[in-house]
Amino acid sequence: MQIGGRLAARLFAAERSIFVAGAYHRFGGVLSRLGPHSSQGRQPVHTAQLQSLRKAVSVDALRQVTGSIKSAYQPASSRNLTVELVDGQRYEFPLVWLRDNCQCPDCFHPGSYSRVINWERFDPEVAVIRECAVSDDGNLVDITWHDGHRSQFDASWMSKRNFTQQNTEQYLEEWYRPTPRLWKRSEFREVLKSFEFDDVIGRDEALQAWIEALIRYGVVMIRNAPLTELECRKLANRVGFIRKTHYG
Repeated sequence: MQIGGRLAARLFAAERSIFVAGAYHRFGGVLSRLGPHSSQGRQPVHTAQLQSLRKAVSVDALRQVTGSIKSAYQPASSRNLTVELVDGQRYEFPLVWLRDNCQCPDCFHPGSYSRVINWERFDPEVAVIRECAVSDDGNLVDITWHDGHRSQFDASWMSKRNFTQQNTEQYLEEWYRPTPRLWKRSEFREVLKSFEFDDVIGRDEALQAWIEALIRYGVVMIRNAPLTELECRKLANRVGFIRKTHYG
């Protein structure tokens, strides 16, 4: 009991002196200096005990450095996965959504940033967890589904896509989007906005108004575009960077 108490005290003192950026490696050095020794009136501390302590302290320190995942589990009678972080945050993800967004090469194409799951053959009932584990460094959730398929999600990916109300509200505040408006057939002439091609290409104010109208009403008219094959690409480049996808 005496040796255990002193060893714990020395580990605690060492932990307080650790800087976050070098936590993992410096813990290894501290523990190596606390290697097996014996002195008068003391019993030797076994190497296996120190190795166990080194692993426990190192993993805990590394998790704090990455600010990552503490645990992941499916609550009873729930169709969601709960992910708890070291800093106390908690995320929840629908299981069907996680299965649909599996990032493995069989389910997701990294080049087009799109899923390749055939939803006509996808059975939502297979989105049942058989096993769920968190990696030692707390940076990865490893899920084995009921059908044997395996999905892995890292902490950064899950943080950006969590479904908490706070995250949703923050997204809506930071990313401005006009509120869509539903309209009837009789209102089509009223909601259809027209813009000159040259204005959208040359003036930021016209570009913003065009995009807002498209988001709000779902339809917009571009007039007087040159009759060449490259004008559609030119317009797309005006909005953002063009990416190749399997859609063509």
